[in-house]
Amino acid sequence: MSRGGYATYSSAYWKEYSAFGSDIDLIADGPNASSGGQDAPRMILIQSAGNIVLQRQDGTNITTTGVIAGQELKCQPKKIISAGTTITRCTVYW
Repeated sequence: MSRGGYATYSSAYWKEYSAFGSDIDLIADGPNASSGGQDAPRMILIQSAGNIVLQRQDGTNITTTGVIAGQELKCQPKKIISAGTTITRCTVYW
């Protein structure tokens, strides 16, 4: 179980999320978090169509609407915000 969402599959450098009932802190859930690392992800692969709300490193939120399955979002967000996120699955790469 990850913080804020359910990780269905994971490795050292990627994690698949399939639930967005609460915000997902991608820094705290990253591969080096247990050793004090503060790595931001490098990409989010969308696996279901919808909208995704991301929190930038400065704390502001940005909504990306109409994303499609297979779309790659090359960004370094701090969090996935549950309010307004309608996708049901994505993979985050660090």
